[in-house]
Amino acid sequence: MAQCKHILVIGGIRETQDQLLQENVKITWFVQKDTMMAEDQSRPYQQMLSFSSDTSIELLTEIAKGIHSVTPFDHIGAFHDAAQPKAIAIAEALGLPFDYQMKTLEYTTNKYLMRKVLSEAGLCPASSAIVADDSQVATFLENNSKAQKFIAKPVDGTGSLGVSCFSCEQLADIDNNRPQYPSLMETFVQGNEYSVESFSENGEHHTIAITEKFKDETTFIESGHLVPARLKDKTERKVIQYVKNCLTALGVTSGPSHSEIIVNDETIFFIETHTRVGGDYIPLLVELVTGIDLYKLTAQQLLGQPLDSRVKQVSEKSRHASIQFILQDAVGAPITAVNGVERAEQLNGIEKVQMRYKAGDTLPQVKHSFDRAGLAIAVAGSADEALATSSEALSLIDFSH
Repeated sequence: MAQCKHILVIGGIRETQDQLLQENVKITWFVQKDTMMAEDQSRPYQQMLSFSSDTSIELLTEIAKGIHSVTPFDHIGAFHDAAQPKAIAIAEALGLPFDYQMKTLEYTTNKYLMRKVLSEAGLCPASSAIVADDSQVATFLENNSKAQKFIAKPVDGTGSLGVSCFSCEQLADIDNNRPQYPSLMETFVQGNEYSVESFSENGEHHTIAITEKFKDETTFIESGHLVPARLKDKTERKVIQYVKNCLTALGVTSGPSHSEIIVNDETIFFIETHTRVGGDYIPLLVELVTGIDLYKLTAQQLLGQPLDSRVKQVSEKSRHASIQFILQDAVGAPITAVNGVERAEQLNGIEKVQMRYKAGDTLPQVKHSFDRAGLAIAVAGSADEALATSSEALSLIDFSH
């Protein structure tokens, strides 16, 4: 009988941990306290260590060394990019391999460094710069005098938080339209937005799916996704090769990645990538369409299992999956009832309906993707049908105040 492997996992994602547990392994979990959930206490970990956000990597490393000296770890996993720097340091101290290098994480988490690397590789068509005061904004506008709009965003933010769009006229009136400093400022790229869900092995990148994204035009918060994206074959091939080139330039060699891009007539612009699976239930949409479980692939790769041929030849487009979110307008008043959920769940093609808020809660203004009030996921034989079904489900739901 094969020996049960001992895995040190740093941080989330629980879905990948569940897949590991199905592979008959023992997990020691290092988890940040403010990310814990009530049910974590009953999950079958060998041991669980919770730490505060300001706990040093040096202390975590010493604790890991102590456990390793008694019950050695076979592998180290970190499935969210926020936890991967800790995993790199611990893996190095224990002499264990880890899929990512710190340089790659610096490129993927710092948008300015990423732009710089991609620009040097000829893969970044938009102009960008870090701006820390009004004079630097003025210089950036002067250097990009032909541009009509500009985007300002945090250098290392996610979830559309802090992203703003400015016209030339607004930035000329800087006292009334000042971006948050410091920001990454770049020329606005007009086009449709997509994400590419990839999985890499030994430096070879495999495209699992392309996701079509829908966003609020003011806040840039995502209002929905569609898998597979509605792209012409020629454009799809171009997108796939472009993203592969970007991942190679950034030093990604293993594991899942979630890369966001904008496509217009002839140009593809790389927004950002993450060395993890996408959020917003994108892995579920991918599995509903392709049958491929990205969490399972991640767990299997950590254990040294090679990708199977099915992953390398994804071409299934007979099913389409859509998720749409409620970006609520009515905010501030306490909810007395959430209506229509059961009716929405009974629609043909609906896979999931989920509400974030319940009676007694107060609907917040949508400033972040986590503020959205609910969602509906639908599967159908065409993109139009999947979109229509998820939209109909949300139309049946309302809040009483």
